[in-house]
Amino acid sequence: STSSHDPIISNNIITENCAVRSGGGISYGSGSCQIINNLISDNVSEDMCGGLGGSGSPLIFNNIVSGNKATNYAGGMKLTGSPVVANCLITDNICGVRGSAIYFSNTSKGSVVNCTISGNLGSVSGIPVVASYDASPEFYNCILWNESVPEVSASSSYPTNPAFPYIHYCDVQDGYPGTGNIDAHPLYADGPLGSYYLSHTEAGQATTSPCVDAGRKDASEICFDLPSGRTCLNEWTTRTDEVKDTGQTDMGFHYSFYEPPGVDLLLNDTMFEAGEPFKLRAYCVGTDNVSEADLYVALEVFGQFWFWPDWQQIPSHKRIDLTSGSVHYYFILDFTWPDGEFGSIDGLNFWGAMFDPVDGELIGNYDKVTFGYR
Repeated sequence: STSSHDPIISNNIITENCAVRSGGGISYGSGSCQIINNLISDNVSEDMCGGLGGSGSPLIFNNIVSGNKATNYAGGMKLTGSPVVANCLITDNICGVRGSAIYFSNTSKGSVVNCTISGNLGSVSGIPVVASYDASPEFYNCILWNESVPEVSASSSYPTNPAFPYIHYCDVQDGYPGTGNIDAHPLYADGPLGSYYLSHTEAGQATTSPCVDAGRKDASEICFDLPSGRTCLNEWTTRTDEVKDTGQTDMGFHYSFYEPPGVDLLLNDTMFEAGEPFKLRAYCVGTDNVSEADLYVALEVFGQFWFWPDWQQIPSHKRIDLTSGSVHYYFILDFTWPDGEFGSIDGLNFWGAMFDPVDGELIGNYDKVTFGYR
């Protein structure tokens, strides 16, 4: 969980956690935190908000929120305040009462932009996918297609001034009143990084999705300020051939671009001192024809090698699951550099590589990172 100090939560896999009250994956405070580029999956709350939630005015950008569960409200997200939820893929979440994908509450004025909301379910029939209570969130350029009804519900404790969602330029199963809304199957297509691309004849599919060029504004005008800089949706794609979205924006989630297979080692620094954190991760991308791999990580100290996960000099590895084109993070080391008289040494190396467990062939690229301590 976070307080109101506006943290940045980015590039994480947050999975298989459990909360008694709220926020199985992430529970943030009342500030303006940024939640960016995370996989938030298979978390559970015994009350509400299986995936993530909180108040304030966070930017929630380019996250996959999938497979989370809440006993009561909000399987995927519970939002209060003025959040901006943009370019998120919200799928296969479950709740027991209301809002299997998103639940807005208590005068929330948030906005949801270019999100795909699909396959979310209630634990019993009739539970809405998106629900609001005393809230008036705005949805633009979204796809709400869950093969489950109702898609949207609203309730209010102020009958003379009721609050309800404003939905425009969205594809909503069974329809919803609003400018530019459609009710047509989005025609998803499997692509390099997932299963929610939009079909397009120019990309090789038989039919073009009705969500193509159906959103509000030009893709170059839908922009977000991230810690890494400003990004606009004309730098992203909904097509399996990875042609960027140009002109009138497409509805729904936009993917980044295919990354070559192999291993990238991510080390948080190159020189370490006592009391500093030491974090090493392996960032692995698979290939089309390999569903699992043997991941080797080795520490090299002046020509001698020690192998993860046991850190012995006998070569060892870990068998990992790989989905074609998808990215997997593996945490190799996470500790605080100890006190002690170690002197000063540099030129130490970590090596990382993946091999096909069937034929022993190298999968994609290998990597090396160099570090030292003083």
